[in-house]
Amino acid sequence: MKTTFLALACLVTASAAAQTVTTPPRAMSSQQETPGVDSTFQGDVVPNTQSSSITINTGGGAPAPAPAPAPAPTPAPASLPINGGRYMAACAPMGSGGTWSCAAQLYIEFDPSGTYEVVREVNTKTTTVASGVWLPSGDSASSYVITTTPAVTVDSNGTNGSVSFYNTIGAGKSMSSTQTIGLGTLFYYRGPSLPNNVNGGLGAETIAITIKNTSTGVTLIATVKIVASADASGS
Repeated sequence: MKTTFLALACLVTASAAAQTVTTPPRAMSSQQETPGVDSTFQGDVVPNTQSSSITINTGGGAPAPAPAPAPAPTPAPASLPINGGRYMAACAPMGSGGTWSCAAQLYIEFDPSGTYEVVREVNTKTTTVASGVWLPSGDSASSYVITTTPAVTVDSNGTNGSVSFYNTIGAGKSMSSTQTIGLGTLFYYRGPSLPNNVNGGLGAETIAITIKNTSTGVTLIATVKIVASADASGS
């Protein structure tokens, strides 16, 4: 008997993770027995009506995510021109009508326009002793915050005076408004003459200043010492 096998092309279904190969049923048929050929098999072959499939692992799947970019390095702090400076305001008592007094004040002021000043006030006279620009070109003051850390080294009222420290800044104040830190001293005495054993206030502090851009990390720093005295021989 002559038997013919008919094979159909395999259908291949592929996914991202694997491929599935589906083989349809194969049909077979037979013819009448050929004379002279001894065959113990006669009749039609019953075809396989069940499809089969195999799964081939192709090692695929979703691609691994790209590694996150390395963070940008933090810029190194830059020093303000006043870094390391020492500034002093001092006054000598003056008398009029039996009243002796004087006042000395020194402060640092940061303006949202991008400038700063170190100002001395002695009685009624005001002098800018240092000034400069704190805001980098092209930046906005509202992107920056300022922190001041004062360390008081001298705080004495004397026999006839007072000393006061003031700071509108503290920690993390926006540079979009004026910020000031400083100290002031006073002397006051009433009498016909000024004795040698009286004195006024004396104050000193070292101030660490940090100005930082909250977006880029650009940082400006300075450490400044300021002194005010209402007990000296003049300013």
